[in-house]
Amino acid sequence: MFSGNRTMRNLGGTHRCVATLALLWLLLGVPTASGQDPPPLGDLILPVPEDPDVLEEPHQPGTIEGTGTEFAVTDSEYLNVTLQSTEPVELRLESVPEMIVIRIQAAEGAAATQITLDGLAPSTTYYMYQDDYHNLTTLLTDDSGVCTYAQDLAEPHIVFIQPRASTKFIPTDTTIGTWNPYDRVYTLNANVSETIQIDEGNLTFDGNGKTITGSGPYSGSGVYLNGKTGVTITNVTVANFTYGLALRNCSNNTLTANTASDNIFGIDIDFSQAITLTGNTVSDNSIGICLYASTGNTLTANTATNNSTTGILLSGSSNHVLTGNSMSGNGRYNFDFQGEADAHYAHDINTSNTVDGKPLYYVVGDVGGVYDASTYAGVFYAISCDGITIKDLTLTGNGAGVRLWNTHNSTIENVTASNNRSGIGLHKSDNNTLIANTVSNNEHGITLSLSDGNVLTGNIASDSTTAATNYGGIHLSNSHWNTLTGNTALDNPTGFCCRGANNSLIGNTASNNATGFYCVGTSNVLTGNTATNNSGAGIWLQSCSAYVLTGNSMSGNGRYNFYIQGEADAHYAHDIDTTNTVDGKPVYYLVNDVGGVYDSSTNAGVLYAISCDGITIKDLTLSGNRAGVRLWNTHNSTIENVTASNNTIGIWVSSSTGNVLTGNATSYNGIGIGLGASDANTLAGNSASNNSLAIMLYSSSSGNTLTGNTADSNEGVGLYLSEAAANTLNGNTSSNNELGMHMRLCSDNQTWNNNFINNATQALVTGGSGNVFNLPSPIGGNYWSDWTGPDSDGDGIVDVPYAFTGGQDNLPWVVQDGWMPQTMIEQIISDVLALNLQNGIENSLDSKLDAAQQALDDLNNSNNVAAINALGAFINAVQAQSGVHIPADDANALIAAAQQIIDLLSS
Repeated sequence: MFSGNRTMRNLGGTHRCVATLALLWLLLGVPTASGQDPPPLGDLILPVPEDPDVLEEPHQPGTIEGTGTEFAVTDSEYLNVTLQSTEPVELRLESVPEMIVIRIQAAEGAAATQITLDGLAPSTTYYMYQDDYHNLTTLLTDDSGVCTYAQDLAEPHIVFIQPRASTKFIPTDTTIGTWNPYDRVYTLNANVSETIQIDEGNLTFDGNGKTITGSGPYSGSGVYLNGKTGVTITNVTVANFTYGLALRNCSNNTLTANTASDNIFGIDIDFSQAITLTGNTVSDNSIGICLYASTGNTLTANTATNNSTTGILLSGSSNHVLTGNSMSGNGRYNFDFQGEADAHYAHDINTSNTVDGKPLYYVVGDVGGVYDASTYAGVFYAISCDGITIKDLTLTGNGAGVRLWNTHNSTIENVTASNNRSGIGLHKSDNNTLIANTVSNNEHGITLSLSDGNVLTGNIASDSTTAATNYGGIHLSNSHWNTLTGNTALDNPTGFCCRGANNSLIGNTASNNATGFYCVGTSNVLTGNTATNNSGAGIWLQSCSAYVLTGNSMSGNGRYNFYIQGEADAHYAHDIDTTNTVDGKPVYYLVNDVGGVYDSSTNAGVLYAISCDGITIKDLTLSGNRAGVRLWNTHNSTIENVTASNNTIGIWVSSSTGNVLTGNATSYNGIGIGLGASDANTLAGNSASNNSLAIMLYSSSSGNTLTGNTADSNEGVGLYLSEAAANTLNGNTSSNNELGMHMRLCSDNQTWNNNFINNATQALVTGGSGNVFNLPSPIGGNYWSDWTGPDSDGDGIVDVPYAFTGGQDNLPWVVQDGWMPQTMIEQIISDVLALNLQNGIENSLDSKLDAAQQALDDLNNSNNVAAINALGAFINAVQAQSGVHIPADDANALIAAAQQIIDLLSS
């Protein structure tokens, strides 16, 4: 029932802080993605562009339509309202200044429904009209701005709700004019400040030069006509209404010589047919004339000037005739057109219509015509044409500069299109050629929708003005087998957006956009393209398959040069060779390699390993990409001595097992090291500093071992586990982070002999079960810098457990690395020195302790036995001096401390 769109103004915008949102995601436990992508970290992850099938029809603010029981307008400049129906309905809901309009009918045959509206002003009376202004019902909202009412569904209705009620009904009301029943002419004799509703058909309403002025600035309709036939409205001026002249569900009516100014819609024709508009003037409205979902109307010699959005808008309509209309100086578009079906393009619009004094070309069914600068065209539409040429034109200030619909084998050449919604748009149009066109400062540059086999060469698309990520310089939407060669995209939200299959992008340049090349689909080829200085990604493949990339250069892009994202094996099945470069260094994209070694001699700038086994990646320095190193479905491999910085994720391992990551340094990334859905990997001796998050195990990663890693000075979490099980964390140090460790929905992980030093929050556990934070003595628990005493028995373990939200360490250590035999021996040496023994006795004891330390420090041999023997000799020597030169209590303490080390080494 409800098709097409209206144009409304949009407000608002949101800025997010990266570090704050990253931490909120982690601390609040927002679920991770269903695949192996980590949870978003604020602005570190680019928003995924959406893609409507018809690029010219973006959502219009203030409007929602569809079928269901719940509807919400979230982007109105008037009121953001929600509507709930107890029965399924087909509904279009508009919230425009000072008026809410509801078009409603049953979706499943219900005779009535209960409507609840939320978002209105609290404790306020509203005036609701159904179909016409006679049917008035007052609505009182509660203190939350909610009201309910019963809605008939036996037939379709239009309901409008406004904050004021005041209406004159003609021809019965003669207080404002005179009624001649014989000629059926009503003549207005006074200026009016209320809505005038015409209650009868087959009459003339003569405004007699008078003015109808709303009490707004905007509220209701100036002249309202619903369901009438044979009415002529003439010589009236309307101002300050939401709708100046509003016709709903009408036929065979005439509007002539009227003036509408300072309204939202000057003249608004909805669901009506055979309406004639002649010689009307619409100015300083938001939209001058709007024909919505209407058929067979005629517009002749109307003037639309200085309307803030659009002069004349045809939306979801068909079979209109436009002759001699003048559109000029309108804020965004003089002439705008919205349609999604062939019928919406079936119009008779000749060149006597003008935009800013230049003829409007609306060419239907032409074959072989040539349209060049001699036409002086101001806007050009080609509908169901073949083999035509459009060239050397300058087109500005319309819904489209050039639009092709169902037009084939044609050429658009050397056209300059600026300040339109779409510079050049092709829809359902195949095998056309676009050469050397320049499109700038349009909302969208060049768009191809449902269009195949086109060739775009040497075009320049710059400065697209939309904030939406789904549009940009050159955009292919559900379009296939197109070839783009030598085009340039500058300063757009997206330089090139490729959605479809078997397209070829060759030798194009994208610079200073938010994203250079954004690609979706399958079997597309990118060859010899350049992506530089884009603030987001250089080249981004989103859930693609079977891409071929050769010779592409990515450099200086703000977040990442190269970005592949996916959640299935197919999304990584690409042919990408080392002729592609990031910041001048080759891209290594390894598929099914076994046993290869990739070290500093490769000079790799980024390395992906897909379905590999037993490979080695080492001694590389990687920065400025989505991931420095990326493993997908790769096993039994080693990543060693890699330095990864300024990536989204320094080292990223997904769906991979049995790998060893050792001695790597990650800094200034979103995530230093991330393991997703990966089991039985070992992370040893890695460092992660100054990242948003240091080391992360997520998405059911289990059986991994983290030992000897350092997480220092990260903005968020040092060690983060989410939905991870049976992992071991031992010998790691997490220091100076916002949160030392966070386990979310984890089970059966063991965390012992780690250092947690000076983190704002040392540890947090949310959900899960079976996690352990200490082993039995002598191994004990962890060191917590804010929990170092008391230790009354001198065993190095704090006497009181360390409790934190969600967990507890029952055997916390007194000193950092207190569980290490070397540290424990250092403490015994200190205790011996404190006794001030005779030099010979002290030296004898120290020599035995030194021998134990030297045995443990010998990295080339396993000398625990030698250390145990040296400690045994120490115990014997202390026992010999107990009660003689060493007080018995002190001797017993020294013997207990040495025996604790022996027990630890023997365990």
